[in-house]
Amino acid sequence: MEIKYNNKNFHEFKHEEFINIILLISGEFVSTFGTRIYNFAISYYILQTTGSAMAFSISLALGTIPRILISPFAGAIIDILERKKIVIFMDLGRWVTLLILYVIASISNIQIIHIYITILILNTLDIFFNIASGSSIPNIVHKKNIIRINSIKQTLSSIGSILAPSIGGIVISFISIRYFILVNAFSFLFSGISQYFINYNINSISKLITNNKPKISVNTILENTKESIKYIKTQTLIILLTVYSMLGNFLIYLGFVIPMPYLLLKCFHLGSAQYGIIQGAISIGAVITSVLLSIIHLPDRKYKLLLYSSLVFCVPFMLLGAGVIMNMFYISKSVLFIFMVFITFIFGSATVLINIPTNAIQQEKIKNNYLGRVLGFQNTFGGIITPVAMLISGKLLEVTKGYVLPLVSGVMFIILVIVTFSNNTMKDI
Repeated sequence: MEIKYNNKNFHEFKHEEFINIILLISGEFVSTFGTRIYNFAISYYILQTTGSAMAFSISLALGTIPRILISPFAGAIIDILERKKIVIFMDLGRWVTLLILYVIASISNIQIIHIYITILILNTLDIFFNIASGSSIPNIVHKKNIIRINSIKQTLSSIGSILAPSIGGIVISFISIRYFILVNAFSFLFSGISQYFINYNINSISKLITNNKPKISVNTILENTKESIKYIKTQTLIILLTVYSMLGNFLIYLGFVIPMPYLLLKCFHLGSAQYGIIQGAISIGAVITSVLLSIIHLPDRKYKLLLYSSLVFCVPFMLLGAGVIMNMFYISKSVLFIFMVFITFIFGSATVLINIPTNAIQQEKIKNNYLGRVLGFQNTFGGIITPVAMLISGKLLEVTKGYVLPLVSGVMFIILVIVTFSNNTMKDI
């Protein structure tokens, strides 16, 4: 007798599928919470100890190097090997890496070079984990529930993101950074354990037939990479989404991700607790939007949703620039604080409105045996342009007025949205 979990707002989940969802989201919730609180502490630590926007930009840019060099080959490897084993070993690898950093922090003070090396290692492991995990969604749940599981994942991930900076902003003045490292280390261990019990072959339509997979070798990886390039060339929609994502990420880092924390601490002179709450507002917006997407039936065609969401996404850029101008007129810190909470709330909401439907479209449209490789190439394309944006932003912040980058990037994003969504292929999604 089949056990089903019914809810009028959700598709029916079979028992095994329901267990998969619980294991997946619980593991990712814990690891996301640990990562967010660690990232908050490291970012704050770098800005406070160096006072340099460039040092902060370098720390973010380093994280993109593995995306450029490894992602295409990571996708090819993942489509050959068993994805479940990959995600488990990547979790264990991140656990060990952070334990080593914790030992270093316990013995002596953490140097900036220690942080940079750890960033490179963690992001290398992240590449394999994220591609393997993302490309496995069609195997963990049935096709009709793909957008639901993405929404649920995003909801709980965002809840962790809310709690992390809020808690981090309050306790960072009282607790050594090494404890933030330790929390993140064991969050990865928990995630690895939960992944072990997930059934990665629940969907009979898209089962991974590991027996027929070729043995891994340099030639096999290169052949799979060439094959994936040929496949991508035939997929106009995937090319459009990749280019849009790549250029959009460039503008996001240029005009918001890098300027926002720098302006909060060095221009607005807000404290760590306020900084944490403002960062947390991004996730609050993401949670609310994710919950709505998980309970509201979305139309099969998602063109208008993505178009309007992309236009809303331009608003935080403009408002951040306006905030810098407001600060010139000696607006009170309380007003600026509330204003920034509002801005980051919109940013978080719009991000989810774009990401969840886009991810669902790709997971549905891309053939399962190509999914890992396609996601790998998208990581590479994004990785090529993102560090450039980070370094340019870090440099320009030190030589231009604070409002310039957000406002210019906002205008350029509007132009990008108009050009992209004027394409007939986009209109058909």
